[in-house]
Amino acid sequence: MYHNNKLSYIRAMSCIGIVFLHTFTMCGMAFSYELTGNKRFIVNLVPYLMMWAVPCFVMVTGALLLDKNRNISYKKVVTRYIPRVLGALVICGFIFRLLDVWMNKEQFSGKVFGEALYKIYTGTGWAHLWYLYLMIGLYLLMPFFHKIANGSSRTELSILIAIYIIFVSLVPIADDITGTDAGFYIVTNSIFPCYLFIGHMMVSGKWKVSGFVNVLNIILGITSIIVISYKAIGDTIDVASDKLTGYLGSYSFFPVILLSTGIFGLICGVKTGETKEPEKSDSVPGIMGKILLVIDDCSFGIYLVHLIFLRYIYKCTDFTPLGKGGIISVVGIAILTFILSFILVWLLKRIKPVNKVL
Repeated sequence: MYHNNKLSYIRAMSCIGIVFLHTFTMCGMAFSYELTGNKRFIVNLVPYLMMWAVPCFVMVTGALLLDKNRNISYKKVVTRYIPRVLGALVICGFIFRLLDVWMNKEQFSGKVFGEALYKIYTGTGWAHLWYLYLMIGLYLLMPFFHKIANGSSRTELSILIAIYIIFVSLVPIADDITGTDAGFYIVTNSIFPCYLFIGHMMVSGKWKVSGFVNVLNIILGITSIIVISYKAIGDTIDVASDKLTGYLGSYSFFPVILLSTGIFGLICGVKTGETKEPEKSDSVPGIMGKILLVIDDCSFGIYLVHLIFLRYIYKCTDFTPLGKGGIISVVGIAILTFILSFILVWLLKRIKPVNKVL
């Protein structure tokens, strides 16, 4: 099985997008009292424009694990995929709880470890760990998804994806617009399996989406998000703005689906002089490509640790970015956080036991 560099590029770019998403989100939460006018709009808009990052992560997973040449058995799922994610979840759960004790200046005691276990089980630890719970759930169903992906025709898979988008994305919006509550639903009420199948369809060639359509999806997605954000992020907070904000922060929101699939499809469709020879890369990367490949190698670890730096900056220092440089300072924090996270993960991956988790 050959290595697809373009999927690595997407993962690396998604990793950077996640850091920017969380940097601006946490800034908005920490300094909400300073947010007025254009600052309020931009600080809230940036995270919505970065919502493509997690779906692209999931689409890469679908492209890789739903490949017909990959063996996805429950033995592999239980002994290889889940232990890595579960191990990261448990380790981070304890470390983050200890960091909370330090940052919040709490009294340390033995009950901290019991609290960490409780937070790990209930998913009430640091918010970004939700992605690990998602991946465990997807891995548990992956052997079934693999059979569906490779035992179904292109038309059948397209219908499955359409069903997901209609019931998980469009029907809730229609209910809100009409003030009704549809009684129809699908049992697996999550958009993320849909992203798995979309990634598979695009990379396997079952969907041949032109560059024009991908660019159009990106433009429509970005335009819709900006317009709806302008309506939602006003000086007056009411029920309507809360509802629109809920849409913008949802990975099942249709403009987010358009933006995510457009970015994924556009990068996958870039001509790079690829070769399908076994065990060879699909392209010879230039300088930027090589940088993205190094970032991709550390992307999972960066996702896990970057909130440590953000929490420290926003909670344990007196630095107020909006008052010192404004939006440029927030961008600087995102870049600094990414660089520090990359360095930390790169060093940690030199330790063999840690490398197995990161």
